Amino acid sequence: MNEMTASAIPDLALMQSIDRRVVASFTSAGFEQIEPAVMQPADVYLQQIGEAIRGRTYVFTDIDGEELCLRPDLTVPAARVYIERQQELGEKARVCYSGTAFRYPYDGPAHGNAREFRQAGIEIFGKEDAEKAEAEVLSYTIAALTEIGVTDYTIRLGDLGLFYALLEAIEMPVRWRKRLSENFWRKNEFSKILKRLGEPNNHEYQKDLAALLRKITDENQKEAENHVGKYLADRNIPLIGARSLTEITNQLITKASDLIAEPLAAEKIELIDRYLEISAPPKAVGARLQDLASNAGLDITQALDRYQKRIEWLSKMNVDLSHAEFTADFGRQIEYYTGFVFQVEKQNMGVEGHLAGGGRYNNLLKNLGLSRKTPAIGAAIHLDRLAALNEGATT
Repeated sequence: MNEMTASAIPDLALMQSIDRRVVASFTSAGFEQIEPAVMQPADVYLQQIGEAIRGRTYVFTDIDGEELCLRPDLTVPAARVYIERQQELGEKARVCYSGTAFRYPYDGPAHGNAREFRQAGIEIFGKEDAEKAEAEVLSYTIAALTEIGVTDYTIRLGDLGLFYALLEAIEMPVRWRKRLSENFWRKNEFSKILKRLGEPNNHEYQKDLAALLRKITDENQKEAENHVGKYLADRNIPLIGARSLTEITNQLITKASDLIAEPLAAEKIELIDRYLEISAPPKAVGARLQDLASNAGLDITQALDRYQKRIEWLSKMNVDLSHAEFTADFGRQIEYYTGFVFQVEKQNMGVEGHLAGGGRYNNLLKNLGLSRKTPAIGAAIHLDRLAALNEGATT
């Protein structure tokens, strides 16, 4: 465990210099600087970021009983500022920020895993040319890092949109697509789910539960609830917590549907596995994915066209893709992402070498309360890690 230090910033002058130069890089590119709140409503926030970060978020209750959290990143707070100030900022807005974020650390070096660390970032809200905006965000991120003197980096690229397109093209129950897409970030759980979908009857259940599931498959809702209520009562299982009998019944009906469904064909499972194993230079990916889909008789043309258009824009913006690698199973660890994702890394440095990252998140604004679905993409730079690199260069 990292020791608690008295100073949040070991070298204040260095951090202030890096902060100013990164923010100046963003504002000179046309981004308006905002200052999101440090404290956030916990329930709104924690529903959006995913379990990998949710479990490392500092949550507390104030004296009025309101559950709050210290922001573990700045994208959600920036999105809330946009929603609050939309009339002022406009339907389309470009904002930047810098500030402190807080997460319970992994074990490791202080600069890589401090409980309190600084981020600077950009967000593009509203409908624009999607692939152009994605290329711009990566280009501006690289430009800011270059301004600080970062060289010898690699760029890891991913695309959740391609994965979702593949799932849509493969014939399977909608609930299975939802289950797989919701567990994309949890590699071990994802593998277990995919394996279970290919097993006869898809799931193993206790004998008496299997009997109940078969019984409720063809029942109407009221009759199904009666059967489930009797099942729980016979075993003295009380209805405790937030889930009602109706919610429990609906979950069991889903399980019942799985129990009688045909298992997912082995060739479909192999296809998904083969997709997730793809790792290649970005310009070579399109042909490999087209071959994979064509050989399986699937059409993912629209997703591939968006991918190729993004690559073209990155080339136009002089992003050096010789430093980049596309990895199909890469989605970062924040679960609000819906499409293009990237991470800028220093090799052989572990987590403290992850200098910047971002991606597209088209559902977040509506999930936070905006009346309509609004596309968005952004990125954040880890300023503490930049400071560590600069300290190392000067010692």
